[in-house]
Amino acid sequence: MVLVDAGVKNADMLDFLYRDRTHLSVYGMTLYGIALQEQSEMEKLAMLMKNIGQYVAQDDENQTAWLRMPPDCWWNWYGSEIEADAYYLKLLARTDPKSELASRFVNIS
Repeated sequence: MVLVDAGVKNADMLDFLYRDRTHLSVYGMTLYGIALQEQSEMEKLAMLMKNIGQYVAQDDENQTAWLRMPPDCWWNWYGSEIEADAYYLKLLARTDPKSELASRFVNIS
């Protein structure tokens, strides 16, 4: 995100993060997704969205959705479910703002 915010495209870092994307925290994947979208890396972004999608939980009755965090990241500040949900919503707002999933993330109470 820092490199993208600075307008720097680093192909080596992009490839490194893509290769090891399944070892990133869910929060890290959401940040990486925003970077991929910003740099128009749509193929990689599509795969990353599938990876993040494995963590999405939904409550049809309340029409809400959230990211179900892995149990081993509860003690890390960067594993915060609130932060991860917020950045995933930012990612959805960039990639599919009118989706039902995006509206369900907005409905989290």
